[in-house]
Amino acid sequence: MALTFILSLVGEKRLMKPVRYLFPNNVFVFGKEVEKHTKRQSLRQNILWGIIISSVIGIVTGLAVWMITK
Repeated sequence: MALTFILSLVGEKRLMKPVRYLFPNNVFVFGKEVEKHTKRQSLRQNILWGIIISSVIGIVTGLAVWMITK
């Protein structure tokens, strides 16, 4: 329900713009675009690893706090 509200408030195009930037459908790189595409891939990898690592740390600390306060 909250996601529907946010989509209607902000608009789908604005929310999908970063996703389309990081995960383009068709890629044809030539010349200087090769460097831009490499930077985009590096950014995507760093963001995904940041999400994975922070999720693991959050779960582990949550379990540790739960075990201590149990």
